[in-house]
Amino acid sequence: MDIKLKNISKSFGAKEVLKNISVTFESGKINAILGENGAGKTTLANIIEQYPGVAKIDQTPLLANDLTILQNIYLCNNGRLTKRQIKAKISELCAKWCPDLNLKKRIYNCGADERFFASLLSKLVYDPQILILDEPASRLD
Repeated sequence: MDIKLKNISKSFGAKEVLKNISVTFESGKINAILGENGAGKTTLANIIEQYPGVAKIDQTPLLANDLTILQNIYLCNNGRLTKRQIKAKISELCAKWCPDLNLKKRIYNCGADERFFASLLSKLVYDPQILILDEPASRLD
């Protein structure tokens, strides 16, 4: 699935963040948006996220602090999968991406890497065609 954007502009009041942006993101490739702070990278990622089959992991994932990692994943479901389907998919994904992740751990006790993986799993469980990582290097130790 390729995504083609043509002549995209976005302003917040008098601040023009994107001006006449045209870009194609090709499937099967790693695409990167690079630029200085305030250049509009996140704004462009938010626009792309509106397409079906696209999932985005925010720089600071929005998670329910009082719930466990697994409960946060369930919150993202919207009735698409049963709990049994989610558990099976999560087991497969954890084995591949984060075998030591404790799914019963409450978010308020999680470090940045665990919060990232909680957010990642909550997106990957639904098999997105495109995955956007907003500022992924900010979570590197």
